Amino acid sequence: MTGNYSTSAVVSLFSIDAGLNDGSRAGCICNQRTVLDIVWSCLSTLFLCTWASIHPNAPDPAEEDWKAIWRRFKIMYASLMAPELALTWAVRQFLGARKIFRMHKRPGRNWTMNHAQFLQMGGFHLRSGRHKGVVGPDKFNDLLQRGNMAFPNILKKEIQDKSKADGLSKLILVTQTLWFVIQCIGRHAQGLALAQLEVATLAVISSTFMLSVLWWHKPLDVFYPIYLDNAVVSSMQVISDERGVQTTGCARQTLRE
Repeated sequence: MTGNYSTSAVVSLFSIDAGLNDGSRAGCICNQRTVLDIVWSCLSTLFLCTWASIHPNAPDPAEEDWKAIWRRFKIMYASLMAPELALTWAVRQFLGARKIFRMHKRPGRNWTMNHAQFLQMGGFHLRSGRHKGVVGPDKFNDLLQRGNMAFPNILKKEIQDKSKADGLSKLILVTQTLWFVIQCIGRHAQGLALAQLEVATLAVISSTFMLSVLWWHKPLDVFYPIYLDNAVVSSMQVISDERGVQTTGCARQTLRE
């Protein structure tokens, strides 16, 4: 009984709902679709959309490459099983990056949303000193306020160069997605049914599209950070910190410059 039920469920997923023998109605065998055609079309679209839309945070420089790739596959799986979680994550990062951008944008500063997203994803590291390591948004603000770090003068192109997303990969993604969507729209316009797998794929496509928009300025697949030098901290600052004495306003001004 269970085996028959499972078989009928699979058949209904691809055959009855999808109208595999649509060609028989029209009297043309060229319009027939197979289960393999539907599965290949949906799975290839799902993989391309999720792979290109997921923008993981920057890994630790000491982390092995295979671990970072495996972490990305786990995020992809989670986004397929619960797309709303990935969307929530992307919305929070977009709002956080916009806040960071507005906080540090000043006339004469080379600061964009790309910089804000790169900072938020853990792309900036301090090379040495007692603040060595990842520079997150809170630590970034604290170091600037204390005068322990000069504001980084990093070009937007330097951050974009870290991203693995190029024009060809985006073109392939857009072409594959548009082809799938147009195919589904065409079948609906002709009064033909869609498989449940195709409907689910359309839902995932809409989700990944919103992810791509929210993460548009976030670099893709950053494996190595940009190091910030805190050499602006003078020996006077180090001695003052060791003695527990606050740095004078004059010294702080010098450090900020």
